[in-house]
Amino acid sequence: MSSKRLVAPPQVSSGLIYWLSKALLYTCNKVWLRLAVEGAHHVPRTGPVLIVANHASYLDPPVLGCATRRVVQFLAQSGLAKRGLLRWWLQKVGVVLIDRKAPSKDALRFLSEALAQGGCVGLFAEGTRSLDGSVGAFRSGIDFLVRRTGATVIPAGIEGSFRSFPRGAKWPRPAKCTVRLGTPRSAAEVLAPGGVEALRQEVARLANAKLGN
Repeated sequence: MSSKRLVAPPQVSSGLIYWLSKALLYTCNKVWLRLAVEGAHHVPRTGPVLIVANHASYLDPPVLGCATRRVVQFLAQSGLAKRGLLRWWLQKVGVVLIDRKAPSKDALRFLSEALAQGGCVGLFAEGTRSLDGSVGAFRSGIDFLVRRTGATVIPAGIEGSFRSFPRGAKWPRPAKCTVRLGTPRSAAEVLAPGGVEALRQEVARLANAKLGN
């Protein structure tokens, strides 16, 4: 993860706005992206859960958030929320706004706190969107978060978001998008030698994507 500074708290400040927003996004995703979800039953309904997914498009957070009944919290660059209304909405639904110019430990600390409180966090461990749809090296502090919180880890693969809305596109095209949620992994499995790389390989398999550098 590149250097970032947290500029908003991780709590969902309005449950009503969150669930109304989720219902609206789900409807839009079903109509425009023909969203399909596989393996939603793998996500525990309670307790700390870290969903680790590939990142190929700006569509990934909303489609992943619609794939489970849990409240899912994400990181987002503060530059994406320059306008007051968007910033207000993101804070209401629990998105953590971050600045690339400050230490990444701040973002990891707040994510750790969210997990320690029994929350569900969605993490795009590549740190940035893929240039070609492949799953790059995991650069975020998965091992730190898992070691500190003991969270259950769910691998997730998002297929179709790159076709719909790759880097440089101005608007998402109507391409089918599928979210596949894999078998839960314990903290011990992820922290074992090679555990994070095995997790990356599973994310790529679920996304039907190639492994990148």
